[in-house]
Amino acid sequence: MINYCPGKSVVGYDEKNVQGERHRQSTATELGNFSIGSSFGWESITTATDRHFSIRADLTENTPTISSATVTFPDTTPIGTLLGTVTASDVDVGDVITVTMTSPSTVFAFDSSSCTNCFHIKNIALMSAGSTNLTLQVSYICGQTQTGSLTVVVTNTPPRIINLPYNVDVSEDQTDELLLHVINVTDDSPSDTVTCDVASVTPVTDIFFTKIAQGTCNISKCIHDRYGGH
Repeated sequence: MINYCPGKSVVGYDEKNVQGERHRQSTATELGNFSIGSSFGWESITTATDRHFSIRADLTENTPTISSATVTFPDTTPIGTLLGTVTASDVDVGDVITVTMTSPSTVFAFDSSSCTNCFHIKNIALMSAGSTNLTLQVSYICGQTQTGSLTVVVTNTPPRIINLPYNVDVSEDQTDELLLHVINVTDDSPSDTVTCDVASVTPVTDIFFTKIAQGTCNISKCIHDRYGGH
């Protein structure tokens, strides 16, 4: 705001609507930079005719902000689960900010329809074990931008042996191949492929082995999935 104080020199102005280089004059004194509430004495400026005055305000654009976070979920997480929330803000309440995901993904998406300046990250497909860094950028019309991220860590859910017995009795004179036990194995991870093998035999012998038959494992002492869970 520019105010006039009685008793002080008044800034001159042009009423002739003149144009052209020959009418343009300037003073040798520069006002410089002023803080809020400071003043300048115009009486120090030499009087001249047909002068044009202007006051320019240089504004520094503020930068919007966006949060970052890390979340952890199992690979059995259902599609459509809310994984995390990223919040964006701008100290200038008049700015309209826009958030975009700059790391394209076919597994994750964000939604801003349910809150103001906050963005819900959800999985739109089944997640595999591992870590994914989702980068989001907030910007507004003046071009100022800021980057945030949501790191999603997906852990593998190990398979489970449901009905492994403590022991099985076999006659010492058994010579033919004999099915000792059919093991029921489950894995809640939708994308995992389960394999079965004998982890160890004590005392050491090579007469025990496993066979795959219609998705089951026979005599398996250890099971694991492709991520090593067991």
